[in-house]
Amino acid sequence: MRKGQFTLEDFLEQLRQMKKLGPLESIVGLPPGGAEALKGQDLSKQEKEFRHMEAMVCGMTPQERRNPHILNARRRARIAKGSGVTVTELNTMMNKFAQMQQMMKKMGMSQVDIPATEVIIRTPDKELFIIDPQVAKVNMMGQETLQIVGHIQERALDTTPEISDDDVKTVMDQTGVSEEVARKAIEEHDGDLAEAIISLGQE
Repeated sequence: MRKGQFTLEDFLEQLRQMKKLGPLESIVGLPPGGAEALKGQDLSKQEKEFRHMEAMVCGMTPQERRNPHILNARRRARIAKGSGVTVTELNTMMNKFAQMQQMMKKMGMSQVDIPATEVIIRTPDKELFIIDPQVAKVNMMGQETLQIVGHIQERALDTTPEISDDDVKTVMDQTGVSEEVARKAIEEHDGDLAEAIISLGQE
């Protein structure tokens, strides 16, 4: 989507993202206003409908997807036949597209795709990797947000504190223990040298 112009190519991309997210998440995954365009639909039938809509948009030429106003009766008949649907179904899909297009226009919404190869979200105890993500920067009424779709993998963070040789030497000098014992004591007390020294002095 560029400069607020929501085309059928953008609509197709949204459909593909919704298919990846699943029936329920697809409504949440839509850009603002997109869920309203699909409001009231039977969720159990959405996947089949998404496939039909994807087939219809894919049956158009690049020029038709970028300029839907040129879809006259002859073009619509060709697209419907090639997609295995009726012209009525095609017209219904185009009405839904028009609803989304109008909503985004009213909200002054624009979108720029970001060619990311990986997204990492770090929490206090783990990292979330989004592999092969589809990332877009969405600007709506002057506020920017990121829209991210992809497969999520988790990895626990290594919370073991870094222990320097100087810290180990300090504990060794103060307690007279071996390097191995000093290092272990520091690890057991999460890098707190004072606590490590006190604990060794009590043994």
